[in-house]
Amino acid sequence: MKIAVMSSPDMVQDEAEIINEMFRNGLEYYHIRKPDFQEKDMIKYVEKIEEQYRNRLVIHDFYHLSRAFNLRGIHIKRENFVSVFLWLFVIIFKWRYKIKHVSTSFHSLGDIRSNISGFEYVFLTPMFRKKQDGNREMVYSEKQLRYVLKNSSNRIFAMGRTKAEDIDLLKNLKFDGLCLMNTIWREDDPLKTFLDIRNRCNGVGSH
Repeated sequence: MKIAVMSSPDMVQDEAEIINEMFRNGLEYYHIRKPDFQEKDMIKYVEKIEEQYRNRLVIHDFYHLSRAFNLRGIHIKRENFVSVFLWLFVIIFKWRYKIKHVSTSFHSLGDIRSNISGFEYVFLTPMFRKKQDGNREMVYSEKQLRYVLKNSSNRIFAMGRTKAEDIDLLKNLKFDGLCLMNTIWREDDPLKTFLDIRNRCNGVGSH
């Protein structure tokens, strides 16, 4: 199972050092989503990532920087485009920015069923929601997820309140990966949390 990590929208102490260390320990995709960033801020942020790992970075804004820094690719905001033409926008983005890898987020199973192709992977979010008693529950039934995941032409990553304890379930449902954000950045030790989840994905210490 693949792991992607999404940046915190706010800056985190020693953030670049933590990201580089996660890359050294097997992180495959890191998504930079900083809504308050200006282009100069994004450039400074990317420059703090060791050059050998920049081809694992995916940016959510300032798409032209993807080619300038030889990044992995871009993540497009699906809500900005008419669904029926989304496949065309993917082609245009790849041509315009001279990139191979584009991802996006889907917010319903209906979006997944549309089977719009051309993405390296897509996030299905939210995966879990909080109940009134404070516990979590899946947004969709296992039956629904199994059917949609089996018939999708895209690689699907689960995102939204996912934790280490969910790994076995996500594997069983045949998700291709998961994307983590608050699960990582709201912890006192983000790197340790990442390593715990990585080990769980690799079947180490999962029981």
